[in-house]
Amino acid sequence: MKANERKRRLKTVNGLVTNVKKHREHEFPEMDKTARIALLMLSKAYLQFLPSLTELPTFSEIWLETLSILDLCNSCSSDELSEAVPEALKNMILVMATQGILHPGWTDSKSINLWNVTWQRARTTSTNISPGNYNCQKEEERVRRT
Repeated sequence: MKANERKRRLKTVNGLVTNVKKHREHEFPEMDKTARIALLMLSKAYLQFLPSLTELPTFSEIWLETLSILDLCNSCSSDELSEAVPEALKNMILVMATQGILHPGWTDSKSINLWNVTWQRARTTSTNISPGNYNCQKEEERVRRT
């Protein structure tokens, strides 16, 4: 999958979620369910292609855009999304932490501290999401001591 195609797909999901936010339930009663399905597809596709994505120079941009879409979904007043967003984020973080992608000191080529950005944005999604839940706490403490 080419970088342009990935960006286009992320924009499509982002557009769908933005429409959910703009339109009331009485206008499109099933739109929040459609957005939940799109969110789950985004999460599953992200995880399925994670090994390939991490090799791309634009991986950090893809991760930050994914977090933005999750933030947008989380800001929708929807029961469907209020459960799906934290679950999707937890799954992505768990896999990234397990594979060693998400670790203290993780930065991109622009020196953006992706470790900090990830946890700051995760906490706005759910107060139950923290490094201690993903075996990242010990590594974070080790890095702080050095």
